[in-house]
Amino acid sequence: MNSETRKKLWDLLAALGEERISQVQFEELDRILCAHAEARRLYRDYLAVDDRLASGEMLFGEIEHAHEPAGPRFIAWRLWAAAAALMLVGFFLSEMFHPAPGTRSPSAPPAMATVKSIMQVTWPEGQSALEPGAALQDEWIRLAKGVLQLEFQTGAQVSLEGPAALRVVNGGECFVEQGQLVVLAPAEIGSFKVSTQSSELIDLGTEFAVAVSSSGEMVVHVLDGEVEIGIKGADAQVVSRERLVEQQAARLDPGGQDLTRTDYDGPAFEHLRADTLWRERPLRIQFDCGAQAGMYEGSNAPAHAAGDMRVHERFWNPLNGDASGRFVMSDGEIAPYGIEIDYGRRDRRDFSWAREPDLMRGFAPTTRGVFDTALGKDHLGGGGEVGLRFRGLPKGEYRVYLVARGALDHAKWGNYLVSKAYKSVVSAGDADLDSGTLLYHDPLVDPAAKSWVEGQTHIAAQVHISGPDEYLTIRTTKDRARSPTPGGGNSVISAVQIIQLNK
Repeated sequence: MNSETRKKLWDLLAALGEERISQVQFEELDRILCAHAEARRLYRDYLAVDDRLASGEMLFGEIEHAHEPAGPRFIAWRLWAAAAALMLVGFFLSEMFHPAPGTRSPSAPPAMATVKSIMQVTWPEGQSALEPGAALQDEWIRLAKGVLQLEFQTGAQVSLEGPAALRVVNGGECFVEQGQLVVLAPAEIGSFKVSTQSSELIDLGTEFAVAVSSSGEMVVHVLDGEVEIGIKGADAQVVSRERLVEQQAARLDPGGQDLTRTDYDGPAFEHLRADTLWRERPLRIQFDCGAQAGMYEGSNAPAHAAGDMRVHERFWNPLNGDASGRFVMSDGEIAPYGIEIDYGRRDRRDFSWAREPDLMRGFAPTTRGVFDTALGKDHLGGGGEVGLRFRGLPKGEYRVYLVARGALDHAKWGNYLVSKAYKSVVSAGDADLDSGTLLYHDPLVDPAAKSWVEGQTHIAAQVHISGPDEYLTIRTTKDRARSPTPGGGNSVISAVQIIQLNK
């Protein structure tokens, strides 16, 4: 991202924060965020430090006015910004007061680097398997094959492809013995260094690719910006330096003292670039449809309990009715594609996706129900039916976890929903409860409903989506025949977890 684009980004963020951004400006912001990983990082940082957003001042106002005709993508980004700020605050608070199992103690040193993603990796003998979210100190990482993406303490991102051996030296440096890697290190974070046996490469606000062979030959290709290359002498000290700029490449032979210019081949490393990895990552996204946003932490969420998601994937998108735009992935990254969401409900005999949703109002303290939202009005009488459908998902196989009830400890009425059963349909394209394959949620057997485990409180379904124009459809209603107490309550969608299986 060049200086002109960066200045434009800050101007657009200022306009967004001051609520004076136009539709044309908003579309330009959308294009910049889609095109530049650095822009997305700066956008997240902007949200994190915006006191007005972090305080929640915008959140409820935006939700209350989400029905105003401001354009669906515009509304979605504004909603997303408010929701993201709330989730960021919740994340930091949860780290302070409720550290996840297996995380470092407060006295442990901060991680020098963190595993961001792992793609079809095979670990060689002697290398402990790493998981996304793992904190790294001064240590070696070895890959037999596959791609590992790291984020260093400084903010630099390194994508490593096996066979490879890399050592994390500190929060701003790594040593490469073998392998191919791409480094994205924007100028704002300061310098980042990649050392090899015969050289050291220092970024000057850039993205560059490095290939180190088993024999020690090093080749560097500058994808964007500038790189300073230091050549080491016999005592491993740098004896000379040279700079390369965008679309230049050079080779250094083992034991050599001079760089040899070579043909630039940036496209050979396209699959390792941060933007490419961002666009091609499988979708893992969570929607919280109840009044208790963020309650499904760790193993308390069905996909986590089943092992399909990891503890660090904790970001939920509060959802209330129709929405569209780019949402937050479960690990906090912005999703690389737009998603359109329709909320539907039955009114008397007819079900419609066009019905206006009710606005979120939180608890309904005068009733026995837990939720009072468009998708969770459990305190209302009657059988009812509610639904969600998602369009814009990339082609692939998906596993969908649906929590179609609310089971919380109500201050006055206790765990009200433990006696209810539900039936649902989860399908590609159009679906309804008469023609689709029914999935049943039996009544809870855990009186306290403290854990969300398979067979108790949710259903899981696997769906094939042919492309972004096809809907993933969910509809659910209370199952009177299977409920011990058929009366009372209504249909509830508390949460949805959508996981794209390997592409």
